[in-house]
Amino acid sequence: MKNALYDAASTLFAADDVVVSWGFPIARDFDDYVVFTGMRTEQEPGPMGARRARNENVFITASFDFFRAGEADDDRVVTDAAVDAVRRLEEYVRVTDTTLGGLCEWCFLESIDSEGFTDMGMLARGRQAVVEVVFHAFVRITS
Repeated sequence: MKNALYDAASTLFAADDVVVSWGFPIARDFDDYVVFTGMRTEQEPGPMGARRARNENVFITASFDFFRAGEADDDRVVTDAAVDAVRRLEEYVRVTDTTLGGLCEWCFLESIDSEGFTDMGMLARGRQAVVEVVFHAFVRITS
């Protein structure tokens, strides 16, 4: 699932100046990053039957880390840019590729979390928004 979300974001943001990274990128040459970090799964018994199905919930975490130099007075510009990118990926998964290429039955954005303001140490350089998201995918394991 993490691979599929990473691939979807890489394709979706290919024409933008957004770096999509598997884990934290070493180089910080760009202002905008989508960083896929954690993945957690939970399994539980599925429907009763001869195949002994299991249900698996997969949770993938990503950070949308955006920066705008020269935005000395307002976090809104950079936050809007980061949230817009989140919404673009959310819509792609919800509308265009709902099964992540057939890997799951569904995948949706489960949560968005952001401090909503730039860390004091960054203010001299500009404004930064870090929006943490969790995507939730559901898989029925039958074999």
